[in-house]
Amino acid sequence: MSPPFGEKLRSKQPVLGMIVYSCSPIVVENIAHGGVDFVFIDMEHTPIGWETLEHMVRAAQVAQAGTLVRVTENNPFHIRKALETGADCVIVPHIASRKDAEQAVRSAKFPPKGIRGATSYARVAKYSANWSTYLDETNENVLVMAMIEEPEAVENIEEIASTDGLAGLNFGPLDYAVSTGIVNSPERQSKTREVQRVIASAAKKYDLVLAAVLPPNMDGFDELLGLGYTVFLMGYDLAVLRKFASDGATKFQELLRNSRAPR
Repeated sequence: MSPPFGEKLRSKQPVLGMIVYSCSPIVVENIAHGGVDFVFIDMEHTPIGWETLEHMVRAAQVAQAGTLVRVTENNPFHIRKALETGADCVIVPHIASRKDAEQAVRSAKFPPKGIRGATSYARVAKYSANWSTYLDETNENVLVMAMIEEPEAVENIEEIASTDGLAGLNFGPLDYAVSTGIVNSPERQSKTREVQRVIASAAKKYDLVLAAVLPPNMDGFDELLGLGYTVFLMGYDLAVLRKFASDGATKFQELLRNSRAPR
């Protein structure tokens, strides 16, 4: 039997997942049955609500896949709610300083290590927490990863990475390119790869998990693996659907143009 997904993350076993924007538990379960290790459920850029999120996490678990949930913001309420669904790891966006990282970690941990509110009736507690072990085990095992997206975050990467209790770093190359004005620059690829190396160096120093986006053709996999990245995001569900529809529509129009059938 394979180890739980959280254990895979902590032990830095290479894992592959897909980002889910579609707000659909069915899509999550389908992707998970496809053989990926996890799904990355994005609340920051989607209308996913808390009830839907819980169904999506449950769907992944039915298909024996892990769950990374990116919350909308660095907010104690959002972080607590995501973790209460049973998500394996919470991804917190726009972490730009040690203060930001400390807030994210404290939001995920119960007192005295944090400020997270506790209840027996959350799904993660199996609706009946064993208080003699639940609080300490959660504080020890909860996984929080910081999104590194802006120049300020890269400048402060050492102090972010050294934050006690932080489990990992996830670089957002598109947000970084937009925030630095290089999104349409021919230097975009080289600049983002340079930042990936800077982040990898800090993560290695503080023994953090590293996540990165891979294109569908897996270009750059060997380089990233060599830098220490172990969590790989293989594109977006909506992008896959869009490409399938676009390719089909293009082919259909081509067939129409070349068809000799009477119309």
